[in-house]
Amino acid sequence: EQMVEEVSRNASAVAQNTAAAKKSASDASASASEAATHATDAAASARAASTSAGQAASSAQSASSSAGTASTKAREAAKSAAAAESSKSAAATSASAAKTSETNAAASQKSAATSAST
Repeated sequence: EQMVEEVSRNASAVAQNTAAAKKSASDASASASEAATHATDAAASARAASTSAGQAASSAQSASSSAGTASTKAREAAKSAAAAESSKSAAATSASAAKTSETNAAASQKSAATSAST
């Protein structure tokens, strides 16, 4: 009878251990599933971050290109301004030469008139 009791106790302990093992396996499965979900979320976040980084790089490239274009336009404007200044200077020189010619012509005319009257 004592042996029957012990076998019964052992059977009960085995049943408890089996139930505990099943619960542990179930918990482990749930944890693994949750970890997989987190891994998927993390991968999605990484992809989104990568996309954002790509877009930022593209925007930076566009800004750099625009800055280059603006710089070129500024250089062209400076050249145009310098050319205009040069033209203005040449025009002033021409005007001065014309004035000198006019003065010389008047002097020649006066000299001719004086010669004619004598």
